[in-house]
Amino acid sequence: MINRSIAPPANPIGNIHFIMPEVNPLDNEILIHSFNLASQDVINIELVFHCGYWDSIENPLIAKFTPKMLLEGTTSKTAKEISEIFDFYGAYLHITTGLHYTTISLAVLTEKLPQVLPLFEEIIKNPSFPESEFETMRKNAHQKFLIKSKENGFVARNKFYRSLFGMTHPYGRETEEGDYKSINIDEIKNFYQKYFSENNCQIFIAGGFDESEVFSLLNNVFGKNWRKSSKPVHHYDISPEDKYLHVEKPEALQSAIKIGCVTINKHHPDYPKLQVANMMLGGFFGSRLMKNIREDKGYTYGIYSSVISYLQSGIFSITTETGVEYTQNTIQEIYNEIHRLQNGPITPDELKLVKNYILGHLLKNFDGVFEINQRYKDALLSNLEYPTYYEQFIKTVKQITTEEIQFMAQKYFDTSK
Repeated sequence: MINRSIAPPANPIGNIHFIMPEVNPLDNEILIHSFNLASQDVINIELVFHCGYWDSIENPLIAKFTPKMLLEGTTSKTAKEISEIFDFYGAYLHITTGLHYTTISLAVLTEKLPQVLPLFEEIIKNPSFPESEFETMRKNAHQKFLIKSKENGFVARNKFYRSLFGMTHPYGRETEEGDYKSINIDEIKNFYQKYFSENNCQIFIAGGFDESEVFSLLNNVFGKNWRKSSKPVHHYDISPEDKYLHVEKPEALQSAIKIGCVTINKHHPDYPKLQVANMMLGGFFGSRLMKNIREDKGYTYGIYSSVISYLQSGIFSITTETGVEYTQNTIQEIYNEIHRLQNGPITPDELKLVKNYILGHLLKNFDGVFEINQRYKDALLSNLEYPTYYEQFIKTVKQITTEEIQFMAQKYFDTSK
């Protein structure tokens, strides 16, 4: 019988074997990136358009609503008919709008793809943008915004990004109530015409399928009879606002705290080392911030730090919520932990724990064909070499020293900024 009072041995994590995709162009030169590995006959097709909130700074809702409106009707089908057809074939559609990219994905049993793909093509190429559906979407989103605007965490996040980048930069442009009132259907149509075209699209496929058959199907629907467009190029300057911002809510019982700064992104050689320092500070449940502020002081149920990489910049942030009576104490303890990481000792056991956590998490992120596709896509859309970036990341994590972690904390967690 297993003695469950004794933890199993922790084995070192070896190197990851990186699988490369097949990359082929359609007749109109849209690139198809495919991973055909799954044992189950399921396929996920993602159309990724190079557009997002970066391209609609005048009103972020334009970038958010445009892909959603594709499901609200085509020139031959209503939203209800579209939904019923996808439901009948067990197909699932998902839409994601990011800062620089918009993804429209279709997941379905591979054998049902020939029946579903023509409708997928129709919603991409021939949306009707019915104004009645747009008004319903606008009103519903407005009501959700009014509810979210009362949440401390939502307000703190918006003000945090605005203070770092300013309202004239897409990374800092928070959605305001006036945006819901001013947006109109013509702005949606114009955004669609500018960005949803064959020369602004890449396709990513993952699952189990016959490659020649699926390529032929996709070539017939997306490789021809599609228009081109001229994509505008936008440049923005960072215009930081207040360094310290306190939003008063007299009725609030809790405070939402957001502390951080603009930092490097994945293209900087220090980025993997910075991720290790961040993980030790507050990147997982066993971090220093969690042990001190949650377990020891009891100020919060959870506190985390993160380093997020964007195309044009990076962000380091610490996030938590606490009772209003503990707000100042919590902030002080956050700074104490930053200073302790910068100047105090790091034990070999703590270093080993953090390294194993990072490498184990990375290993999990390559478990299965869909996860592999996501990691590949993340690298490609971030203009990074795959798999070179991940290989170098692993090598750096394995070799980093306590002195290098302290130096990263001193260099990038500067509390005087």
